[in-house]
Amino acid sequence: MNIREATRGDVAAISELLIQLAERFIVGSYSEEGRDTLLKSFSPRAIHAYFEQGYRYHVGETDGTIIGVVATKDNGHLYHLFVHETCQGRGYARALWEVAKADCLARGSPGRFTVNSSLNAQDVYRAFGFEPIDGIRDSGGVKFIPMASERTGARAGSTPRPTEQLKSGGDRNAESEFREESVMKTRECNAELAVGWIEAWIRMDMEWLRQRLAPDFVHVSPFGRFEGREAYLEAVEPIARKSVLKLKVKEVIASDDRAAVRFENRTPGGVVETCDWLRIENGVIREINSFYDSARIREILSPSEQDSLDGSLGPGVTQ
Repeated sequence: MNIREATRGDVAAISELLIQLAERFIVGSYSEEGRDTLLKSFSPRAIHAYFEQGYRYHVGETDGTIIGVVATKDNGHLYHLFVHETCQGRGYARALWEVAKADCLARGSPGRFTVNSSLNAQDVYRAFGFEPIDGIRDSGGVKFIPMASERTGARAGSTPRPTEQLKSGGDRNAESEFREESVMKTRECNAELAVGWIEAWIRMDMEWLRQRLAPDFVHVSPFGRFEGREAYLEAVEPIARKSVLKLKVKEVIASDDRAAVRFENRTPGGVVETCDWLRIENGVIREINSFYDSARIREILSPSEQDSLDGSLGPGVTQ
């Protein structure tokens, strides 16, 4: 993905991307008033007005197509951060935010940033260092959670890139900082991938899963062990469509090669608390261990459905 500063010539593409993602992931549970309010704020006319008011936009492109957008206001408020659904879970949101944040700091930001997170995005923002500063708010039917992030370390306005630091002297300290930053970025990408795993099952997005699961993917759960991506998806998808009513992410943690996501799975038989541990290599999920009360799942599956799995019920079923 190539990231560049947006121009007014990008307004139509930005608007189209924002509206598409909002309709798919955000406004489904809104009132008619909330839906109209949010979608109107994503219209080309509204975005043109944001440009006029000094909002700073950057876009991410692949093959000349805009697949991500980030916007900031007053060098301190993250106003928009969206990535096309087929490109989520690759660290693109993090990359866009880092560019926007560096731009704000270079323009004099003291390093405190805020964002009004949609209800299903707060875990991603937590991975970026934001924390809630209030409960759920409602403005014109649009629901959001105010969050804030404090920047520590380098002074505002000084945002050298890691490679520049390595060339500038103080090599040992700079190299250590570079390694720490690389590890942190990897952890944040892994946390984003874990959230993407859950969101893919919410959408029943098999294409996303095929792109993010290794061909020799392994899933282990109270029902047993399942080996092979295609066999796993073939067995789990139809039962997931029956058993998954709603998923809610509660917590995400990540290391340089693993991530854990704790979530609630609302099924026809009630809520099933679940935790998935992911083993990740080079941005691909190689193995998942799922922990949950299998008895709650068996209550909603017929004997033939349980037999058809013959191995494991993964997030598509237990979430």
